[in-house]
Amino acid sequence: MRKSTKNLLGLSGLALVGAMTVAALSIPVPDASATGGASVGGEVQVVVKVHSGNPEVNILTPADGTVTTNPNMTINTYYDDIENLGFELKWDKGKTNTNANNGDGSAQPLGVSAAQIDLGTYIPSSGQIGGSGEYAFTIDLRAYGGYARYVIRADLESSSEQELTDNSGFRYAPVVVTYIGTDENGDPMFEIEYDEFVTTVDLDLIGADGKSAVETPVKFTNPTPGKGGKTTMTIPAGSYGLESGTYTAAATAYGPQAEAEVDNDSAVYDDAAQTISADFSYDDNTAKVYFQLVDANGKLLIFPDATYTVANPGTAGSDTVVIDLSEIDLTGYDLSSFTIYTSAYAIIGSTKNIAELDSDNGPVTLNIKYEKPAAPDVPNTGLFGGVINFARMDYLITGAVGISLVTIISLVILKKQNRHSSRRRR
Repeated sequence: MRKSTKNLLGLSGLALVGAMTVAALSIPVPDASATGGASVGGEVQVVVKVHSGNPEVNILTPADGTVTTNPNMTINTYYDDIENLGFELKWDKGKTNTNANNGDGSAQPLGVSAAQIDLGTYIPSSGQIGGSGEYAFTIDLRAYGGYARYVIRADLESSSEQELTDNSGFRYAPVVVTYIGTDENGDPMFEIEYDEFVTTVDLDLIGADGKSAVETPVKFTNPTPGKGGKTTMTIPAGSYGLESGTYTAAATAYGPQAEAEVDNDSAVYDDAAQTISADFSYDDNTAKVYFQLVDANGKLLIFPDATYTVANPGTAGSDTVVIDLSEIDLTGYDLSSFTIYTSAYAIIGSTKNIAELDSDNGPVTLNIKYEKPAAPDVPNTGLFGGVINFARMDYLITGAVGISLVTIISLVILKKQNRHSSRRRR
């Protein structure tokens, strides 16, 4: 009888624990998710171009919609049945090309804010006319619109006298935002890539009403000012009780500002020497200055090689720039009058004059779909009846407690049976 009782109790305990374990493992784990509206990386697609003999032009890089922190943009274009291939660059900084707050109330030229410019024409050698291939070149965006939204256009004139065009839009910005998934709490996580000018980044979450959905934006501080890098930022959506829906992650970068100004009254064009000279000044936070010119008809002329590097950064000063035009095709330009603009770049690593780096274009944004974590769909069972709603871990704990109770009860019964048997023997 004792053996039967022990076996019965043992089997009951094992059955109870087994049932609880199966129930626990069958319960789905509640979670949350966010889906990015854009993706970087992931699937790799290999495109093999086959020469067809038919006119074709395709800008391979930058891909349309690209956001980059690298000012050196490589433009790579595939062509077929080529006679020549021309390029044009447009940009729009979003607002104005002047800074009204210049101390004395005057306007401060900060580079041409919206323009289009011919980047030249590629003409293959005679033996390549009608053929196919790729043509690539690199431009320094700081010499053009700086932080801005750009469109590169490629115009193909084929050997069969057909004309084709391809366009690609991209943005040069101080930060790039990439959605990378959710953390253990279901909160959306983002990888933030930032350039060497960034000192801090604010990451906000904007609702459908256009207002911030969180009380305070998440802030990142560059631990090594003067060096770019990557970091992970998480927005605690659950802590703010956000409902499921589509939100916009918005990253705003802050960094040092610099100012430089040309005295256009001093500017002189020497037609014989093919040079332009002008006096300019710069503040104590300036490291490098780029120059641009708008002619009498409003046509833009870029001098990507005519940059001025401050010899003693940290000290304000003035100098005279001499721009050599002898290697530049001036066809179509009217230099009877002109205005020179500057784009000044701050000392890398400086913590002075901190302000929004790309205020004209605003934050870098990315749409995501946020799913609010669902409450565990578990029946009210366990040690405390309907008071607590149990999830998987609760079932496991309940199982452990259950087997402990079975063991205790078994020991009590055995003890009583031993006492009873002892009395009978007496």
